[in-house]
Amino acid sequence: MRRYAIEALRTFGLRVLAAVGAGPDEARILTDCLIDAQLRTAPFQNQGVVRFAIYARRVLEGGITPRAEIRVVLDRPATALLDGGDGFGQVVAYRAMALAMGKARGGGVGAVAARNSNHFGAASYFALMAAHTGLVGLAFTNASPEMPAWGASVALVGTNPWSIAVPGPGDRPVVLDLSNASSGKGVIRQYAAAGRSIPAGWAIDSGGRPVTDAGAAVDALLAPMGGYKGYGIAVMVDLLTGGLAGGLIGSAVGSPYEFGRPQGVSHLLLALDPDAFGGLAELRARVEAVSREVHGAPKQPGVDAVRLPGDPEWERQDDSIGRGAELLDDTVERLRGIGDEVGVPFPEPLP
Repeated sequence: MRRYAIEALRTFGLRVLAAVGAGPDEARILTDCLIDAQLRTAPFQNQGVVRFAIYARRVLEGGITPRAEIRVVLDRPATALLDGGDGFGQVVAYRAMALAMGKARGGGVGAVAARNSNHFGAASYFALMAAHTGLVGLAFTNASPEMPAWGASVALVGTNPWSIAVPGPGDRPVVLDLSNASSGKGVIRQYAAAGRSIPAGWAIDSGGRPVTDAGAAVDALLAPMGGYKGYGIAVMVDLLTGGLAGGLIGSAVGSPYEFGRPQGVSHLLLALDPDAFGGLAELRARVEAVSREVHGAPKQPGVDAVRLPGDPEWERQDDSIGRGAELLDDTVERLRGIGDEVGVPFPEPLP
């Protein structure tokens, strides 16, 4: 892996998106989302700048509509339904959360569903949109099927990620961002490339047996986190998104790697105003108390620190800002390839 200047990656992304027809505002939103994910997530999770290559390919082959009209289908005081017009998932979700936040400021709660969207990347970006302004943010999305229904032998359920962010006393909210699978295909591919076996709880075959050979697991079923509990949460997120929005659910949701097909993904974005409940000051005080208790807890042997949800991502962000964003060689190859195709040179690594 090599490190790259963050602003150079930002400029590259903006230029690639412009070259495939994205409007300036949607290119800005999408680039900000992908840079944020690159800084906060591990490189092999594939939620960061590698998505410039994937999304550009989807635009070129017809799976994503640039400059899509994001339409308000239904608008009520506390809720709304958007149609994303098969546009960039991050842009659809950004618009939905911005609308939810406005409604929460007026009435305490804002909930906006969106359908006919695409992959929206790291869910935490949208939950943090709210938390950075003193609201509680929640973000849910469905996804193409990679896990079996509990006891089934075929993939029927997406990993269906979700995030919750709660404002704290400082500028770093407590934020949880996870999918409902024990692991993801990006991590499994990294293990396969390194010739390593994966833990028994990450992937299963059609008979429900654990797959530990990483090369075989790339094409296996993902195992839900916590067994049937993770499966159950994934189903409920599907119903809260595609079900509530009147969009696609289950096996009908398309893959982001079928480049010529809109995915039909749905999202649900919620914002809660603490002042409509116990009060923002009271919430911040309680977050601070929990933080002190957790961070000051006695450590188990071999543990370097006791952390709250989101702490590892803040630490990774600090490292990336200080030393540059870390990219896998495969990511660089894919980005350089799409850059060459659309006439945008990829930047050189930091010395």
